[in-house]
Amino acid sequence: MGLSVEALLGGSVESVAATVPAHPLKQAHATRHAERAHEGALLRSGPALARLQRLRRLLDRAAPGAPWPRLRDIAAITGLQVETVSRLLSRERGRIVASCS
Repeated sequence: MGLSVEALLGGSVESVAATVPAHPLKQAHATRHAERAHEGALLRSGPALARLQRLRRLLDRAAPGAPWPRLRDIAAITGLQVETVSRLLSRERGRIVASCS
């Protein structure tokens, strides 16, 4: 099972899963892997506010109502500067949380 980065980021999750042998467990695993890779790439691309909104949605999916990680951890996950994360969370916290509801 060889999945290229181009396939993970350029193709849809369904098209990536379709390139895996027909065994259902392998297809399910490949689909989950492709979805995680895609989510990880989205966390590090696009506008800063959108990155924080995506991170909040992922956190809420994993543990609803979980607190935010430390600023430097959020910055590392999203590829943003700590100062940018701090400024956006201070200014846009309501918009970030509302977009996840």
